[in-house]
Order: sequence, then structure tokens, then C-alpha cells
Amino acid sequence: MFIFIPLIYGIYYFFEICPNDSYPINSLFLPLTLVVIPVVEEMIFRLPLVKSKSNAFISIICTIIYMALSEDYLIISLLLTHFVFLIFFFLNTINLKKMLLIGSMIFSLMHLEFFVEDLGWMVIILFPILVGSHFTGGLILSLLRRHGLMYSILFHSSSNLIIISLILLFSS
Repeated sequence: MFIFIPLIYGIYYFFEICPNDSYPINSLFLPLTLVVIPVVEEMIFRLPLVKSKSNAFISIICTIIYMALSEDYLIISLLLTHFVFLIFFFLNTINLKKMLLIGSMIFSLMHLEFFVEDLGWMVIILFPILVGSHFTGGLILSLLRRHGLMYSILFHSSSNLIIISLILLFSS
């Protein structure tokens, strides 16, 4: 994932996308981006990779809350899709490998929201880079999950910190 950070930052820099455009930087921006969102996303996508009733329950609750708080139809529909696959996963209809790949793909598609408004049609051209980098990141986070959820949360937070630091450093 760290390999793709320069690519993602380059897209931000080249197309002059700044968090101020879509996501205003205020007192909640850093705590949300560095703590709350990584924890919630990891609980949605990586927590259920270790099957247990409590993990399923927590992941489903986090998914429902995230959908309820989101105003973006893309995110709501992707989370709803993930929700359905979670149910199939816990009913043993799909295996761990498929769930890992599906979860990583949904995770990567969710992150397109940061680019669609600012890039418009360029998202189509940059789609492989944008989705590919987050998909790879999702796979890495899933592998880290095997060592404990805290590792994937810390990695997620640290990659967010690097991207935000670069954007803030060079956007002024």
C-alpha cells in the first residue's frame, strides 16, 4: 500500500485535488480520518475474516451505522452488497478467499468517492490506478488481520496519515 501512496498523491497533486474542495478540513477531519474511519472500516471489512458470531455481529452493526450516516449512494450500495456477502460468508456459502477478494474490491470502490467529484470523466482513465492501489491495500490489510485487528487498523491509519501529510504539505 505504501508503494501506491506516491501514485495516489501524484493524482491529487497533478489534478489539484485538495481536501478543502470536497472534505473541509476542520477540527474533526484528523480524528475522523486517522482514528474513527480506519477503525470502522477495519471492523466492517477485516474483522469478519476471523469467523465468530461476535465478529459477524459487530461487523454488521458497523456496516448498518456506516450506511445510515452516509449520504453517498455509491457507498450505501457498496456496503449493502458487502452486507449480503457477509451473510453468505457466515452461512458458509462462500469461502474465506472469495470473501477476502470481494471485501477488498468493495473497499477499493468505496474510496472512489474521493475522486469522482473532482476528476469527473478522468476517473475512467485513472480507474485501474485508483482502484488497483486501494484493492492492493485492502489485500495487505486483510493479510495483516491474521496477526490481529490492531495491526490492520494501525497500518490503515498510518497510510491515511502519510497521504494527508503530503496533501497538506504541498497544497498550500
